[in-house]
Amino acid sequence: MLKQDPFEFGNMTTDLHWPATQFAAFECLAEFLPRAGRQYASERNYDLGPTDRSNVSRLSPWIRHRTLTEEHVTAAVLQRHSLHQAEKFVQEVVWRTYWKGWLEHRPAVWRSYLADLECLRGELAAGGALLKQYDGAVEGQTGIDCFDFWVAELKQFGWLHNHARMWFASIWIFTLNLPWQLGASFFYDHLLDGDPASNTLSWRWVAGLQTIGKAYTARADNIARYTKGRFDPHGQLAPEALPLPSNGHPVFEPLRGFDRLTASDDLFHQLDVLTGKTGFLAHDEDLSPIDHPDCATAFAHAIKTPLPKQSTFALKQTFLNGLVEDCAERLSQTIARDVTRVSSTDEVLTWAQGQSLDCVVMPFASMGETADQLDQIQQTLSGHGIKVLISQRQWDHAFYPHAKKGFFHMKSKIPQVLEALHLTRA
Repeated sequence: MLKQDPFEFGNMTTDLHWPATQFAAFECLAEFLPRAGRQYASERNYDLGPTDRSNVSRLSPWIRHRTLTEEHVTAAVLQRHSLHQAEKFVQEVVWRTYWKGWLEHRPAVWRSYLADLECLRGELAAGGALLKQYDGAVEGQTGIDCFDFWVAELKQFGWLHNHARMWFASIWIFTLNLPWQLGASFFYDHLLDGDPASNTLSWRWVAGLQTIGKAYTARADNIARYTKGRFDPHGQLAPEALPLPSNGHPVFEPLRGFDRLTASDDLFHQLDVLTGKTGFLAHDEDLSPIDHPDCATAFAHAIKTPLPKQSTFALKQTFLNGLVEDCAERLSQTIARDVTRVSSTDEVLTWAQGQSLDCVVMPFASMGETADQLDQIQQTLSGHGIKVLISQRQWDHAFYPHAKKGFFHMKSKIPQVLEALHLTRA
């Protein structure tokens, strides 16, 4: 039963607006801080619609690209609330880290997803029943009122409430019988906060592949309750969600090895590591480069600008481009030097050679498209005698080793990790 017109957003007053600047991110964080404790814990599960997002932080698009870092957000929250009071919000921040760490230990999952997606896109290109069914879903023409509304909301704002994302994925897989990989790709192309790990693995979780044999069922009564009656899809959803067939648990691998610069590594304290001329290459996985201690002292600075993707929704591409440009301007002001924009491996090599660099430092990028591109850059630079070092944040360095099992194992480690990072109050 439809209780809200899926395509009548019009000129409604909405909280869903993300200016592509760090200043705007800091403003949003400051506004959220009073609500980050018990109020967030009690209200966060309700999807009140795009006109009212006061029960959530709205910080995720900036956190995703580290325009706001996890450390900064967590420290700000814990200065205002105790860890006990802000436990739910801190856990939500750590969830994103958990997904990244989990995928770092199981890179084959990412490779398999990309391979499956390529095959499915070929099937779509061939036309037929799958294409017709897929088009109906992504155009919001399924006849399932809540689902069609979320399609419109996603396209309009580039964001959905977490509960809506779970319901959407479940309906996509078990009611519409569409491949989960295509749904994950649709989300990734539109979500301003979508990252390879949390997006891919969350879809796997709904499908019953992440926790093998346990799928997530979108229930009409649950949707009605947590949308406060905006939607009531009784009779429109699959009555149960049978987990998709699994090939078993993915192969566990040690964390990637690389020449790492972190405060906890001896490498950081070896002054001879950064011999010769050093350059710093920023990228869209970490847009707070001045937090890296090796950045300001670098001889030359560049930032990798994202190449347009045909599949990416314009709103997301514009937001990302804006964040990258904002980062470049902030970095240029901090170091009082120009920042070179580069978009390809060849342009990075030209920049490094033009500056006569002996070494290039790059912020760490978790498993995904950017990490794959940086691997190519590293191979190319190394092949031309230019050393590459990775500057990994303490947050990742501390949390990733705890992402070997389920989230609840990492959850139990949160207090001690935050204490080790000096983010908790004495």
